[in-house]
Amino acid sequence: MEFYLLKDENKVDTKIYFDFETKDKLTDENKVVLCSFLKLKRPNELGFVEDDELDEIINYKDKLLTKLTSLTFLGFKTKDSWIEIYFYALDKKGFESNASLCAKEFDYQCSISSFKDKKHKFYFNSIYPSIYSFSHINNKKILSELVEAGDDLNKNRDVEFYFRFSTSSALQRVKVALQNDAYADFEEFVDEDDDLRFILKAKKNITLMIDELDQQSDDLINLAISEHGEYEGFNTGVSK
Repeated sequence: MEFYLLKDENKVDTKIYFDFETKDKLTDENKVVLCSFLKLKRPNELGFVEDDELDEIINYKDKLLTKLTSLTFLGFKTKDSWIEIYFYALDKKGFESNASLCAKEFDYQCSISSFKDKKHKFYFNSIYPSIYSFSHINNKKILSELVEAGDDLNKNRDVEFYFRFSTSSALQRVKVALQNDAYADFEEFVDEDDDLRFILKAKKNITLMIDELDQQSDDLINLAISEHGEYEGFNTGVSK
């Protein structure tokens, strides 16, 4: 299960857990969103669920899925010492009673809600990561792999960033913008099998602190979007 952080309009973080595979399980029968709200027993200082309690929440979710086999699990949201557990279903029949019974079994304070969502807008707008959150997830994975390999993330190193565009002129405009922001050592490639066939690689010497890297990714995504292109991510070697 993956997770990412999402800030609301008040700049308060919500931690969202999801599975990439869920997207492929959605059907026309998923017409209603069902949610079980549980009061956390041992929230951390940020009001999020801790890993040990998350295991207990997952057991609660699995128990509910065995009672109501038609449910499709969507994900968790956690903030303010609560966790929200979301499902899709054809209707809400039996959900409130079974969710409440399972919560009592696991000694949780519980409340229930439901609403219609025939076009799966809730899942794609509130659970599935945006292109920005998706990039943050990949950043976190790469940094974790580097740390496991003994990397010192505080050390400056050359990092390669990759972009794709549908036209060479769009690539050139982004290249100029990157040059003005201290990127260098540009390389250009062409992939004839892709609609975004013009590929740009750019290097920049930076450290790999996650907050700065996530902000940099957001900026590069916006730059690529401004020219109808895509930012594909970064690559670097281990620095010890």
